[in-house]
Parts: sequence; structure tokens; C-alpha cells
Amino acid sequence: MNFTELLDEVFIWTKRPDLDAASRSAIRRNTLKYHRREKWFKDLAATTLLNPDPSSPTAIIPITIPRFRQFASIRISGFSKPLSPMVVDDLLDKDGYARSDIFLIAGTNLNIKWGAGFPSIDVVYYQDPIAVEAGYDSWIANEYPDLIACAAAAEVLAFDNESEIYKAAKMTEVEQYHILLSNNLEVEAR
Repeated sequence: MNFTELLDEVFIWTKRPDLDAASRSAIRRNTLKYHRREKWFKDLAATTLLNPDPSSPTAIIPITIPRFRQFASIRISGFSKPLSPMVVDDLLDKDGYARSDIFLIAGTNLNIKWGAGFPSIDVVYYQDPIAVEAGYDSWIANEYPDLIACAAAAEVLAFDNESEIYKAAKMTEVEQYHILLSNNLEVEAR
């Protein structure tokens, strides 16, 4: 479903086309909210990032992935074992030795420490949808349009003091979210 069709659905619920700007903003916000609420397998994407210095066992690689939200796994290209995520406090083991085969996210950089030099890494990550009007693309909006439309309508109606319609929109939003969850649960992680 495209952005204009969702906007029309919101207007059907609210009966307030004069609240156009609030409705547009609510659609964008709720699209991102429902994609970010869970780690949906349909939001997964993969790419390869190059090591700026392939001979070095450590690398600082800028995270320049479009629509990047969060890493799911990071592997050295050609190896099946994923690197372990670390925080700064755990960079040394109990004996005081520096850990290897790890990654650390520091700001917009990905810091990697591997046992030897490596040319590239394969990353699997969660990506955000395109939530802007031009090029709007969301699998949730395509498969569960009532979820996004009702959530946006409820948000707009909360400011307009329309309590009865707000309650109906909120109930439909909750029902649609439960349907989304039950249809997209995975027994085993990928």
C-alpha cells in the first residue's frame, strides 16, 4: 500500500482531512515504530564491507549502510563462525589478555579484532523501511495496512478529543498487531 492510500485510510477513520500534516507525520512515525518494535526476519538484509587495511588483524570500518538499524551477525568473509559482540569493559578476558574474534560498535564505526588480516566482512543487519512519502516502502504497510492506518488515526484522534473513534482505532491497532506478531513469529532464529 502506498503512502497516499494509507493517508486516505487515516482520513476515513478520523473524518478530518484538515489534519493532513498530523496524519502524514503519524503514518511515518508509526511505520518506523512497528518495524523497530521487533526484530522481523523480513527486515533482514546482507552486505559485504571491505577492510581498509586487509593485512591488519584489527579494523575500524565506518558504518555507511543505507537504512541501517542494527546488526544481526558479522562474519569474516569465508568463515562461518560469527564474531562475538563486545562492550568496552569486556575487551580483556579474566587473565588480562586482549580478546580476538570480536566486534565493537563505537559511534558510527565498527571495530573488529580478528586473529589475522582479513579482506572483508559479511554483515547481516536489520534495515528500516522507507518511511518518507516519495518511495514509501514497508512490508508491514503492504501486508497489514490497517495496523499502520489505525495507529496513525488513533494518534491524530488523541489530540482531537474524539474518544469514541479513538478507542475503536486503538482496539483495531492492537488486534492487527497481534495478527502481525502471530503471522511472523519464527520458532528458530535464523
